Amino acid sequence: MGFIMSMLHSHEIVKGKVVKGTGSILANLDAKARKAYAKCANKAMNKKLAQEKDLASKEQLKEIHQQQDHKKREICAKHRHHSLTYWLIKASFAEIWHYLFSHDDKR
Repeated sequence: MGFIMSMLHSHEIVKGKVVKGTGSILANLDAKARKAYAKCANKAMNKKLAQEKDLASKEQLKEIHQQQDHKKREICAKHRHHSLTYWLIKASFAEIWHYLFSHDDKR
């Protein structure tokens, strides 16, 4: 069980000059404040991109695992219904071992 620990951030009050005729927030800030704002926005964007990338990779791994499980089940089902001749002549030792000692079979 995990928990999220929040970190305390310093809260700076950024004051800018009011310029008439402009509606942009950044236009009303001085150069230092714009730079601080851009730095904060870049950090937030990088964090968001990292989270999205992590989520995408987790979903991709989950999909791969599901495909592998599906293939295993197909193979097990296919080999489970073979005749005695198949098991005596054609089956590999790995198949025989898996058939006899696999724990996920419900025989």
